[in-house]
Amino acid sequence: VIYLTPADVISTSIIGTGRYQNSGDVTAMAIHAGILNPANAAAGVTVYIHEVGTGGPLYASSFNGITSGSTTSTSAKMVVVSTTSADPPACMKQASVAYAYMEGQTYNTGSIYYSPTGSHYRYSSDLSKAAIHAGILTEGEAKVVRLTAETRVGSWSPDTANGITTSSLSSGTQAVAIALDSTCTFPFPADRAAPVGVDCTGDCSAAHFSGTPPIGTLATVTLTGLRPRSGYYGAGFYRMDQDWRQLAVHAGVVEPMET
Repeated sequence: VIYLTPADVISTSIIGTGRYQNSGDVTAMAIHAGILNPANAAAGVTVYIHEVGTGGPLYASSFNGITSGSTTSTSAKMVVVSTTSADPPACMKQASVAYAYMEGQTYNTGSIYYSPTGSHYRYSSDLSKAAIHAGILTEGEAKVVRLTAETRVGSWSPDTANGITTSSLSSGTQAVAIALDSTCTFPFPADRAAPVGVDCTGDCSAAHFSGTPPIGTLATVTLTGLRPRSGYYGAGFYRMDQDWRQLAVHAGVVEPMET
């Protein structure tokens, strides 16, 4: 058990969604799992870390500015984080099925891979973006999902749905199926609708600036800050096609998870 605030993040390098490889940063896990969130970020929260055995694969997704990694290992040492000391239920200890509180997000620029056979996704795809493609979640909406390991898929096909275009890949890899499922009795955060009154839930630049606007063009937005990721351009002045929620934190305008 540990008491955490967003400032306690040492490394955002974590692996998994819902259940995590035990070597990751616990604060990053709590933020990614939705336990440490904008509502309690200022005060902090007490988090319990539960060992739930070995299993896998573990999947990638993005939430609250943290993008997790993935692994195909089926013997990863796994933990889950929660706000209670109660032993996690059996549904959180399954070897090849994971339950997670996940948000529909598009701010990770990584590719996602889709197979129309069974509507499966490549294990390393950002499942927050894949969930939007699948029509399960909308941008900024958060619910509990079930992630089920499936057999290997031989190739991945390009497909466009709900504003998301998947990539093609000829090599076969582990697949995962995504579905809404609220039957696991674990203390997940409550379902959350897409934010109302927050302009930037995804890539805000496309909505407010298009093409090359005249110098001095002004856009006023309401956003919730996300911890900046690497690969951004600028300091004070930024390339405008980047995620404004993370640029605002880098510029010191807001703190992570502050609106």
